[in-house]
Amino acid sequence: MNKKSILAAALALGAGLSLAASASAQVEIANVGKTKVYLTVDTVGTVQALDQKNVVEAAGTKLGGLEPGFQTAWGNLGVLATFGDDKEIEMFFDLFISSRNHPSTTYGHQGYLLMRGAPGKLKEIKPLAALFDHINLKVGHFHIDYGDHRLHGSDNAIVFPNPLIGNFVIDPEIVDIGAEIESKPGKFNWLIGVSNGTNTEDFRKDRGTALHAKVWLDMKPVRVAFSAFDVDHSKSNGSRNTLFAGNRDGERYGGVFGGGQGQAPGQILPAAGKDVFAWQADVTYTAGNLEFYGNYGDTKDSDTNGPLPGKPVEEWTYYAGQVVYNLTPEIYVAARYSAGEPDRLNGAKSNGSVDRIQVGGGYKVTENMLVKLELVKEQYSGFRAGEIVGGLRAVEKPEFSGGLMEFAFRF
Repeated sequence: MNKKSILAAALALGAGLSLAASASAQVEIANVGKTKVYLTVDTVGTVQALDQKNVVEAAGTKLGGLEPGFQTAWGNLGVLATFGDDKEIEMFFDLFISSRNHPSTTYGHQGYLLMRGAPGKLKEIKPLAALFDHINLKVGHFHIDYGDHRLHGSDNAIVFPNPLIGNFVIDPEIVDIGAEIESKPGKFNWLIGVSNGTNTEDFRKDRGTALHAKVWLDMKPVRVAFSAFDVDHSKSNGSRNTLFAGNRDGERYGGVFGGGQGQAPGQILPAAGKDVFAWQADVTYTAGNLEFYGNYGDTKDSDTNGPLPGKPVEEWTYYAGQVVYNLTPEIYVAARYSAGEPDRLNGAKSNGSVDRIQVGGGYKVTENMLVKLELVKEQYSGFRAGEIVGGLRAVEKPEFSGGLMEFAFRF
């Protein structure tokens, strides 16, 4: 790490510690009868010292190195409300106060209603009440439940679940509009859902409808899960699915690879989202101070051209492994390897690979404050001339590496 990197890290540490006093407890803002309303706030600041090489854009422009510095601070504001005798109705909405995609614009993220039981007079309808003894119902605009990786990753300023700073090199995530029916929590669980297959309302002619499903077995110390997702927008001119490109906050590595497609620098965004079938298997093992998480998945777009002539196929296999070890209740170390491999790009077979290695750890200063460090390296390899991945000439073997420090606060 050079002198600039050390100076940037030192400044970030001072800024983070100076803000520690602002962390406070979760806030209950209303309690009237059977209604309770809570406010949640998450903020995060990040300093990075990353560099890149062999980065050539599709048009042939070669990009230079990067300077260390501070990222835009990110923030989330959430409101949670519960209603009813047994809190059977839950309402949630949240805003991105600031994000990589919208650093100076606040905008809506999720907004949904979760029903765990029949509300009010509907309890008197015996079949309906009996049905809610076995299921929960979610309706609105929300993260669809695909895969378990979101239990180990960051969502804009909500970073406490992530033991590291960056997410996975292929990171399926979409806030979609629809409904999910889920079994009551137990050892064996299931979920089915239907949605537009788009992250905003879409009434275009020939727009498809997305279906997703998940089953998982939760028997400590092991949790295993399997998810599937399917949508066909191939007959529509404009409709597009963003399961693998719908991360509204973007990836954590500022400026690398020209800023990345979809403001997700360093992340791979497979396919065009026209005729998509994807699946993912997950396993988590927890024993004492040690936790292991791994996933393996595949996504295939069978017609990236949509209604245009020809049906080129794009297909990616992706996988990850992560280990976290708690040295003390406050201090942990972590390591993660994630990769994506295209089986076909623009209809042709490919032998390329994109790999990311992350190592680091964290210190929980208080219940509300977390400081994290990460060293990261990502590189392309094995691609042929003419293959464009992430807007880059993949044959040039682009890569980036370096370190980051993150300060997170929540209440």
